[in-house]
Amino acid sequence: YPLLAYHWTRSGVAAKAVKYQGLAGEQALASGAYREATLFLTAALKRDAPAPEEESPDARFRRARWERQLAEAHLGLGDTREGRTHLSRALEQLGAPLPVTNRQLAGRLLRQLILQAYHRAFPTRAVGRGRRPPEECLEASRAYIRLTEVFWFANDVPALVHAGIRALNLAERAGPSPELARAYAMLCLAAGSIPIHPLARMYSRRALEIARMADPLASVAYVRFATSVYKIGAARWQEVQEALDEAEAIFDQLGDRRLLGDTRTAQGMLGIYRGHFEAARALFIKLYDDGVRNENVQHQVWASLGRAACELRTGRPGDAIHVLERMLGLLVDHPDPAEQIQAYGLLTAARWRQGEDAAALDAASSAARLIVQNKRPTAFYLFEGYTGVAEVHLDRWAAGDRSPTTRQAARQACAALHTFAGIFPIGKPRDLLLNGRLLHLSGRPRRARAAWQASLSAAQQLSMPLDAALAHSQLGLSSTGTPQGQWHLEQARTLQHQLGVPWDRTPAGPTCHK
Repeated sequence: YPLLAYHWTRSGVAAKAVKYQGLAGEQALASGAYREATLFLTAALKRDAPAPEEESPDARFRRARWERQLAEAHLGLGDTREGRTHLSRALEQLGAPLPVTNRQLAGRLLRQLILQAYHRAFPTRAVGRGRRPPEECLEASRAYIRLTEVFWFANDVPALVHAGIRALNLAERAGPSPELARAYAMLCLAAGSIPIHPLARMYSRRALEIARMADPLASVAYVRFATSVYKIGAARWQEVQEALDEAEAIFDQLGDRRLLGDTRTAQGMLGIYRGHFEAARALFIKLYDDGVRNENVQHQVWASLGRAACELRTGRPGDAIHVLERMLGLLVDHPDPAEQIQAYGLLTAARWRQGEDAAALDAASSAARLIVQNKRPTAFYLFEGYTGVAEVHLDRWAAGDRSPTTRQAARQACAALHTFAGIFPIGKPRDLLLNGRLLHLSGRPRRARAAWQASLSAAQQLSMPLDAALAHSQLGLSSTGTPQGQWHLEQARTLQHQLGVPWDRTPAGPTCHK
């Protein structure tokens, strides 16, 4: 196709040039040659631009498909901004545009919720419903599925829920399909971000059922990966490990470099929460190298964030700072609020540990500002962003800075972490731990100890060994000189040794100020 596209372009035969440029773009996209795909598809769209009054339904559908594929190529390179632009254009061509204003978003979201409730009550009536041809429904669903991912990364809950439900309602009209399986998987993510966990689990089960029936390879892998993203935030470790291993094997077999990198990112984050820091660090280093080789900026950013978290936890804050500064350079041209929150939260903790107080507070202010702007988190991996800010302000207070500004900053950061923990169960142990510190600093020692005990119980229940170590350490320090306090400190020391985390008796644990 590339040779034919070149030949007919040089010959000046516009119709054939457009046809083969489009086919070459599709072929490049399928093989993971995302840069090449953007060139061919952009050329096809530029050459195939009839006047609106001359455009037939077939031409609009063709252009919509190319716009969506061009978005896929940009997303494959990690460029969510260009991806979103072309997905929006695709939906305009299909007559299913995105809402422009918040009022439109609220109205359309309500309409889609009502329609989804109807589909759930009368599932057999959904297929074939409406005047839109099935293939147009599926094409629009593909675009909305990808937008659900984009809005998830952008931390935009209303837009995420609207896109997810619209994708599902469109796919359900066409009957069982790979798109339907993927739409159910996206609704699992959306429901988990509200959060409505029973609904998220229902959509997860339905996604896998449809995937195994409609597309037992690519769609099964996608569903296993996407629903694992929800399950990591819910701390369902065993299910996640099995699902990600299956997804990784299939994406590797299919040669899908983007989704293979996405899956390995999730595996690395799983390693961090389970306390496997050195293994996760090695995985993130490889992921970064793959991201550079594949020109995928998003994978480079994720790999940097994951590696920085590992470096910080294993006592190498200087290395974490180096990695984060390089990563923030990548975000200059590809800004993303969720990734910035995590980056600044990690940078806050790393600089504080290095004794760079002013720089740590600057990073904390940047993270706090973004947290306030984005209100409710959609992504579990924001955990380090929220905790880094709260820990540093509590450390300042504990070190003797009792100014109203410091106390207010600590309370606001703890309140934000509490919101995070209300959505993602993995945040519960740290939320209780830091709330206990806040209570202790506020002169409520009994309530503080109860919070630390609850933190320990939550960490053990969720199998989060680092958080268990932090809770043991805090309980031990609050009972210094007693047998019970000594036992807690020994438990903390043992767990941190097993995790490869430097032993630290100070209240903040491994992110404390030195």
